Amino acid sequence: MTTIVFDGRYIAADGRCTNGSMIVGKRAKKLHLVRGLVRGQEEEMVLAGAGNFEGLTLVLNWLEQGGDFFSKDPESTIPAVKDGEIEGFVVTKSGECFAFESGLVGLEQEVPAMGGSGGVFAMAAMLAGKNAVGAVHVAMQLDIGSGGEVSCFDTQKWAFIDPNDTLEIHPAI
Repeated sequence: MTTIVFDGRYIAADGRCTNGSMIVGKRAKKLHLVRGLVRGQEEEMVLAGAGNFEGLTLVLNWLEQGGDFFSKDPESTIPAVKDGEIEGFVVTKSGECFAFESGLVGLEQEVPAMGGSGGVFAMAAMLAGKNAVGAVHVAMQLDIGSGGEVSCFDTQKWAFIDPNDTLEIHPAI
């Protein structure tokens, strides 16, 4: 499936893309810089998504068209996103972190945050002292759904960066 993590500064993700039981890519884009609404206020945010790419694309489009993670309007959800199809979190430029699942209702998320099939391995690595990039590398050694190239977003610089610039020593893969 995926490994996505946020350590308080870096948001990182693996790049494995699968189709059924076949690996079809190693550079899947799982981190997205978008503008959307949070509690009715427009925010720039990074969306880290795991699961079905079709469902995540619907979420990205929904956000760009004015969807709000905290709307109480039942018409504002995306009916095409099925339960269990997606999960992830958003980190806003103002520093808030919200988890979401198929229902697209934001849940305030404590940091460190994780998602995807490799998330538990990455969380253990972060609690043991790894940053987000190092945690994704650890998860890729243990989770069959994670692999490929790692991508990274630096929330202090508010920019995508080379994962090697985080100064994390990566385990051999």
